[in-house]
Amino acid sequence: MKKLLFTVAIGLGLLTQSCQKETITTNPNLAKVGDKYLDGYVVSTYSDGHGVIAKKVSGSTNWYSCGTLASGEWRVPSSSELYYMLDNMTLRSKMNISYGYYWSADENSSTNAKAIYIEQGGEPRTQTHDKPKTNNYGLYIFKNY
Repeated sequence: MKKLLFTVAIGLGLLTQSCQKETITTNPNLAKVGDKYLDGYVVSTYSDGHGVIAKKVSGSTNWYSCGTLASGEWRVPSSSELYYMLDNMTLRSKMNISYGYYWSADENSSTNAKAIYIEQGGEPRTQTHDKPKTNNYGLYIFKNY
């Protein structure tokens, strides 16, 4: 009987599972910022049960390659979306975000785009910088659900 109830709970999306620092949920209406959901982490939620998830692309890339890496339903976030995620200490901890530069979708010119920088150590400071598109930085991609 327990196995049947567990299976039904999973099928209905009613099960929320806690694993050390992360919560994995199967129901978008139960997802909270910082939860693992689908193939990313919830970075924002809306009252209608929808929201945005983010995941890190492995390695580093130049700005020109970002669009290729964010294909299908995935997209490169705006600098304000990325800033919000990187400046949120709960998300930074749960997503294991490290210091360095990360690309945003925002262009400043034909040769420069906005990259967000997280400083190492001390008080967390997130800053937006104008950087050459040929530089290689980290990339987080976003998807609406």
